[in-house]
Amino acid sequence: MPFINAVQLRVGMIVNFENELCRVTFVEHQTPGNLPARIATKMKRLKDGLNRENRFGSAEKVDKVSLEQHMMEQRDLRADRTAQGIPGRRRRLPPTQHGGGSRVP
Repeated sequence: MPFINAVQLRVGMIVNFENELCRVTFVEHQTPGNLPARIATKMKRLKDGLNRENRFGSAEKVDKVSLEQHMMEQRDLRADRTAQGIPGRRRRLPPTQHGGGSRVP
């Protein structure tokens, strides 16, 4: 996977940080006086949504990940159940929708 400089990090990128996939949610380039520049980032771990903050040196390398999307087909389980003769769940209507009850307008 390609390594990029931390300066090239952008919001929305997916990176492999400490062997976990993370989405970059915030990037700020900081130059504190005469100290070396650093990149402050906030990332969200894709596995469980945990937020984390980290600072990289400007010349530090980060592992950028590219993901592919595939179209998937979703089966309609209700159609499968009725084809097998298994009745589906019936939805009960509130009394005002099916004419029951004694509401006076």
